[in-house]
Amino acid sequence: MRMRLAAILGAALVAAVAASGTGAYQLEGGRWPTSTITYYNEVPAYSWAVDTAAYAWNTSGARVRLVKSSRREARVLVGVRWYKIAGDALVHRVNGRFVGARVGLRTGQDRYTMALVVAHEFGHVLGLDHE
Repeated sequence: MRMRLAAILGAALVAAVAASGTGAYQLEGGRWPTSTITYYNEVPAYSWAVDTAAYAWNTSGARVRLVKSSRREARVLVGVRWYKIAGDALVHRVNGRFVGARVGLRTGQDRYTMALVVAHEFGHVLGLDHE
């Protein structure tokens, strides 16, 4: 049952990420100077969810690589924040270029929901806005 649920989640993540060709998103403005973006997860309990979300983006065809790194080398920090919403992404820009980001997550979600939330927030980190 867990394997089937994981497969369904993976397919849903890829489908959500790959839907970009139909005008299902808007760009926030700005971009990263490179297609490889390093991230550090401050919450070991969410490793599976964060790594699954990164994998979904890395295999989505979006021509981006989210790579796990040390905290010192990371451009994106993922951690727990006390939000009323599931998550939030704050992207730091300098002269229209993305230089760093923080992804905050609300605790208390199961790993599958957390993976969806992180994938969504990584979308903001990559420059996507809501419709």
